[in-house]
Amino acid sequence: MFLRLLIIYFTFISPVLFSQKYDVDFEVKSKYGFLIAHRSIMSHIPKEHTKGFEFSVVLQTKGSKSWQNSMNRPKIGFSLMGTSAGNKELVGNLFGTYSYLQFPLIKGEKNFFYAKVGAGIGYAHKVFDQETNPKNIILSSHFNALINLGLFYQHHFKKSYVAIGLDLTHFSNGASEVPNLGANLPYVSLAYGHNFRKSNTEIKLKDKIQFSKEWNYTVLGITTFKESYPTSAAKYTVFATSFLGQKLFSHKVGYETGFDFIYKPSIRSYKPEIYKSAESMFQLGFYNGYVMTLDKLQLAIGMGIYLKDEYNADDRFYHRVGMKYYLKKNLFLNLTLKSHWAKADYVEYGVGFRF
Repeated sequence: MFLRLLIIYFTFISPVLFSQKYDVDFEVKSKYGFLIAHRSIMSHIPKEHTKGFEFSVVLQTKGSKSWQNSMNRPKIGFSLMGTSAGNKELVGNLFGTYSYLQFPLIKGEKNFFYAKVGAGIGYAHKVFDQETNPKNIILSSHFNALINLGLFYQHHFKKSYVAIGLDLTHFSNGASEVPNLGANLPYVSLAYGHNFRKSNTEIKLKDKIQFSKEWNYTVLGITTFKESYPTSAAKYTVFATSFLGQKLFSHKVGYETGFDFIYKPSIRSYKPEIYKSAESMFQLGFYNGYVMTLDKLQLAIGMGIYLKDEYNADDRFYHRVGMKYYLKKNLFLNLTLKSHWAKADYVEYGVGFRF
């Protein structure tokens, strides 16, 4: 499995690595942490501290795009990671490959503070099985989404640096299979990095994004699938439409708000003894979110409240974290994790249009 991740990793990053536009750092990181038992029913899983590693390739942006300059020229990273999960018998080891952005918060001559956000693909060694591994209630699929957030301090000397930091790695399949309480792994880490190529090429700004401070409006169609308890139950197809208004305050940040119309048949599994009509499984939500723009990519995080939810099967509030990628000026793809606090609801796959 680890060899497959290596192949995927280098297939996607090799075109970037051999570009002459970037300074290239190679980084090795040792990590020490634990598995959070964020539900009382998973308190039996953490048995020991987690130990992990990361190998990363880090590229320094040069300001060739407007978003790079507006964010103080962040770094782009590509990582391979492996870690124990706090219980060798039930969970085994976790592996992953992900890309990330490192945003400079404080930049000095030798000392730097960074915030980090990344996403990719994770692999779980051992997963839930009704017969052979029924106590692993955190992950039920081998392949999962991986999200990484962190804060780091770096001290540079000559062509190398050392770094210490705190980060959180999350593994989840978005409730496409259950049980899926998810693995949340906080770490303290120590890293060593070395610069193997310094580019002296002067790169001129290739674009100068003219953004509008006026409101723009989008319609987004979403479809996905969701499995509900009990385990091995049927999967339900979920459909949703979102109507959103968005206002950018600068090249890099903005605000969006709107309404979500959701048809969620998986509500049938909630108190199945109660008859539920098709109309009663429609939900109406009001949503507000914060957006960060990175050229054609938008990152979003937000929170909504159900204005209509007849059975209140989950929670009054829902949350989103995800991204939109613009194929053209007005056409975009959407990938978002919808959740109720720390419990995943489903992954939203969608196509949208901006008016």
